[in-house]
Amino acid sequence: MPAASDADLRTVGLSGRKVEYVRDRAARVKAGRLNLAAIRRLLEPTHEEGANMATLHFKATTTATPEQFVAALTDFGPGRAELFENSTDDELKVHSQGPTEADVTEGSKGIWERLHYDWSDPGRVVLTTTDSNTWGGKSSHTYTFKREPNGTTDVDYVVVRDGKNLKGHVLGFVLDTVGKGRLKKAFDGTVKAIEARNAGAGTGTAEPGTSEPA
Repeated sequence: MPAASDADLRTVGLSGRKVEYVRDRAARVKAGRLNLAAIRRLLEPTHEEGANMATLHFKATTTATPEQFVAALTDFGPGRAELFENSTDDELKVHSQGPTEADVTEGSKGIWERLHYDWSDPGRVVLTTTDSNTWGGKSSHTYTFKREPNGTTDVDYVVVRDGKNLKGHVLGFVLDTVGKGRLKKAFDGTVKAIEARNAGAGTGTAEPGTSEPA
C-alpha cells in the first residue's frame, strides 16, 4: 500500500505549506535525525487498545429536528454529497437497507469505507466501519440528538479513525492534529445543508431510510 500522496494530505485539510512541513519531517525521519520511537507507535500495528486511533468530538445546535437529521443521514439517493461532502455519487453503493439499518459503501477522492448504519434508537445513529481501503474495524461515526425545549436540536458527533495501514495511520494522525479544523468545517457544512434542505421542503418531515438500494 503506497504512503499518502500530497492529494491525500490535502483532503484532510493540509495546505500546500503544511504538506511541505509533513514531507520535511518525513525526510528527517528517513535520515535518522528524528527519534523513531513515537513514529513506530503511530505507524506499526499494535495490540494495545486504541493505540492507533484518533477520536474527534464535535457539537452543534440546529433548527432541524432529530427526525429531519436522521432522514438526511439515511437518504442514500443521488446528490448525497450536497449534505455530506465525503460521500460522492461515484463511490456510493447501497448493498442492503431495512427500516432501521443499512449496509452502504461510500467515500470520496479514492478513500472509501463500507458502513453499517443503525438508527434503531430514535435519538442516535451509529455508523460502524466493516471494510475500507484506509480505516480499520474500530472506526465509527456516532450522531446523538437531544431535543431542546426551544425547538432546536443539540447534535453530538463523534468520529473514530482507526488506521488499518500506513496511509490510514498517517491520515489518522493528521486528522487528530492539524486536520481537526477541516472536519469541523465539514460537519458545520452538513448541519447548515440539512437546515436548508428542510427549510426548502416546508414543515413536513421526511421518513428515514426511504431511498431504494442500488
